[in-house]
Amino acid sequence: MVCHWGEGVSKFDGSVWTTYNTGNALPSNNVSCIGIDKSGDKWFGTDNGVSKYDGTTWTTYTTTNSLASNNVYAIGIDKSGDKWFGTDAGVSKYDGTTWMTYTTADGLTSKYVYAIAHGQDG
Repeated sequence: MVCHWGEGVSKFDGSVWTTYNTGNALPSNNVSCIGIDKSGDKWFGTDNGVSKYDGTTWTTYTTTNSLASNNVYAIGIDKSGDKWFGTDAGVSKYDGTTWMTYTTADGLTSKYVYAIAHGQDG
């Protein structure tokens, strides 16, 4: 996968490039991060939410679904398969069913989360 700021994201299958953008899938052409979970689903952070692509279907999550902010800067996927999304309003965790958001009120030093890393213990 290759991100092209303002132009979406492109995938190369060995012979053909396919580009995904607002014309065929993504909520924004500004893709800032990508994560791949255990199932092989691809997660794309944009400035208009986060989108999941399972190889067939695109699903987009935004503040309407309880994402902290639509500006997604970082994606981390932990051992349990929980997805963590760094935004400009804190970090949101999604377990596939439930959203939980952590902010400065919960102990974050800043509302801006640009990177996520998981330790060996998860």
